[in-house]
Amino acid sequence: MLDENSNLVFEGGERIRVRIDLMNGGERDLQSVTAALTGTASLLTRFPTTMMAIGRLRPGQSRSIEFLATVPQSAQQQKVEIHVAVSDLETRTQPPTQTLTLLIQPTGINADDVDQIPAVVTGFQQPNTFLISIGIGSYRNRQISSRKFASRMPR
Repeated sequence: MLDENSNLVFEGGERIRVRIDLMNGGERDLQSVTAALTGTASLLTRFPTTMMAIGRLRPGQSRSIEFLATVPQSAQQQKVEIHVAVSDLETRTQPPTQTLTLLIQPTGINADDVDQIPAVVTGFQQPNTFLISIGIGSYRNRQISSRKFASRMPR
């Protein structure tokens, strides 16, 4: 599972990817390989498709595929599961299903309001992490308009 900003917090409005890396470790061709997602319906409905045909995999051959979705903007905090199943329809072989568990967090912000501060995410802390923010209020090039609120803020 990969989230859009790579912070491993799955937030409302964020694009997520389920990446599956496949390799035929056997000695025979696999002709009809498929990958399918099942699990929590509220998230699965956000994927355009939950099944992909991979096709043929020769011995030693590998391939990667991705399922893409966007978490609903108005998502409530919830724990969801995605089950990943890969199979070859012709030989009826199927490795064990993989279960991905993730916590979806609401963003706490209105996407149209850049001045609204996001809600604090509980259980996710990064001590000794700092933010440096630099704002430019005016430019040498007079054709570029000045930026409101980019000046130094009083303490």
